[in-house]
Amino acid sequence: MKFPMKKLPFLYSALFFLLVALPLLFQALFFVVAILVPGEVPAAFSWALTGVVAALFLHVCYRAGRRRVLRAFHYAGGTMPEAAAATIPSGFFVRYQPVLAALAYTVLVTLAALLAPSGAGHGVFSNATAIFGLAHATSVFVPMLFVYLAGGSLWMLVPVPLAIYACFGAGMARGFHIIGAPRTPWRSWLGAAGALAAAGIAIFLRADAMRAGLLPLSAALRPAALPDDNTFNRNRQPFEPGNRLPVVENPALSISKNHPRLDGATAAFPIYAAAAQAVYKGLEHMEPYKRMHYIKCSNTPGAWHELTEGRVDVIFVAEPSLAQLAAARGKGVEFRMTPLARDAFVFFTRTDNPVDNLTSEQIRGIYTKRITNWREAGGRDEKILPFQRPEGSGSQTVMQRLVMRDRPLAAPLAEERAAGMGGIIRATAAYRNAAGAIGYSFRVFASETGAEAPVKFLSIDGVAPVPENIRAGAYPFTADVFAVTAGNETPETRALLAWLAGPQGRRLIEATGYVSAPPAAASKAPAPGAIPSGGGP
Repeated sequence: MKFPMKKLPFLYSALFFLLVALPLLFQALFFVVAILVPGEVPAAFSWALTGVVAALFLHVCYRAGRRRVLRAFHYAGGTMPEAAAATIPSGFFVRYQPVLAALAYTVLVTLAALLAPSGAGHGVFSNATAIFGLAHATSVFVPMLFVYLAGGSLWMLVPVPLAIYACFGAGMARGFHIIGAPRTPWRSWLGAAGALAAAGIAIFLRADAMRAGLLPLSAALRPAALPDDNTFNRNRQPFEPGNRLPVVENPALSISKNHPRLDGATAAFPIYAAAAQAVYKGLEHMEPYKRMHYIKCSNTPGAWHELTEGRVDVIFVAEPSLAQLAAARGKGVEFRMTPLARDAFVFFTRTDNPVDNLTSEQIRGIYTKRITNWREAGGRDEKILPFQRPEGSGSQTVMQRLVMRDRPLAAPLAEERAAGMGGIIRATAAYRNAAGAIGYSFRVFASETGAEAPVKFLSIDGVAPVPENIRAGAYPFTADVFAVTAGNETPETRALLAWLAGPQGRRLIEATGYVSAPPAAASKAPAPGAIPSGGGP
C-alpha cells in the first residue's frame, strides 16, 4: 500500500518529548521523591508513594503521545472527514516513527555498549552501563547518582526510557483511534514485533555471552557482587551511625577549630577517618558532603596532588612515586613524612591455584615475564596472568620500589591492568574464570574487600603475611603508611600527628587492622630511588 504521507507532521516535536522533555520530567520527579521523603518513613509508604508518582508520570507520557496526534491533525471533537482520515498512513513503521526512532536509538546504544570491552578489574557490565547511562543522560543522570551512592546496578534504570516510549506510543495509538484514522494492518504489527524480538534476542545473547564467557562463577562471587573501593569507604564514613570505625574511649586530644584537612589512600582511610571521628569536635552534625572538606579520600595520586597544591593539610599514604616527588619539587614543596603504621604488601591468587608460596625472585620473574607459566613456580601447566595497578597508585609505587627494587615491570596487556584496588582483587578472582591470575594489594584492604572472593594470600619466601610476622619484620614485603605534610603544619596538625603517634593513636591503628609503626621522628621525603626506613628490604 502506498501512503500519501511519508513523515508525520509532529515527528521532531515527538522526538523532543521522548528523548528530552519527558526524561527530564522523570528525573525531576525522582529527585523530589528521593530528597523530600524522609528516610525514616515506613517502607510500605515509600513504595506506595513511588508507585503513585510513577503512575502519574506514565499517564503524563500517555497524554503527551495522544496530544501530539490530536494537535497535529487539528482534531476538535467528533470524527474527522473520511477524506482527511485517509491521508493518515496506516503502516506501523510510518505511523509510529518517533517511538521507533527513539527505540532504535536505545537498542543500538545498548548493543554498542555490550560490545565494548569490560576492562580488567571492573564488573562484566561496568563499561556497558556507563555507556548506556551517558547516552541516556537526560533519562538517568540523577537516578544514576543515587544508585552510585546507595548501591545497586545501573541496569535497573534501563526500563525508564522503554517505559516512556511504550506509554507515549500507547497515547499515539489512542489519538489515532479517536480521530478515526485507518487501522494499522496486522502485517505491520508483526513486522515491528519481529524486529523488536530480533533486537531483544541480540541483546540477550550478547549479555549472556559476557556473563557466561567471562564470569562463569556463582552470582555471589561475580565481580559486580563483590565489595569495591567505594563500599570499603562507605562503611567507614566518620560520624555516621553504624560505621565500622574503631571507637576511642575518652580521647586525650580534642580539636574543635581549625580542623586539619585530611586526605589519603583508600587503604589508609580507616586510620585517618577513625582519628577524625575520635578527636574532631563540631563535625558530627554536619551534612556528609560538608565534612568532605575536612575528611576525604581522593586515592593515592589524588591525595599527593591535593597536598602539593595546598588544598589539604595531611595525607595518609605509602611512599611517593618519582613523578609525585618531581611534581612537588616543581611547586617548591618539600614533604615531611611520619611513619604511622605498617602493613604487608600481599600477593594473591585464586584459591584453586595449588601454589601457596613464591620466592621474592619468582615474584620478580613473574612481573618481568621471565616466568610465564605456573609450572615454572611449582604449579600447573597454566599461563600466568599478572595483573598490575595504574602508574602513580600507591600499590603500584610500592610494587616498583619495594618489590621490584626499581627493576622495570613488563608492560601489561590491557586485560592485565586493574583500575581500582578492589578491581585487582575482582580481576584475579574472576577474570575469564582463569585460575592463573595473580594480583597484589595491601593486606588490610584486601582482607576485607576480598573476603567473599575465591582468593588466597601467598606466603613469600616461606613467610605468611600475618600481623606477628609484620611486627617482627619477618615478612619480606612490609610497607609503611605515612602521615605526610608539606612543612606548613598548624598547631592543630602537629597535635593530631603527636596524638596518632602516642598510645591512644597506636591502639587505634592496631584496631583498624594495621600494625603500628615504632615511634619515629618525622622524616623528609626519600631521595629518588631510595626506600624509606621501615619500607621493607
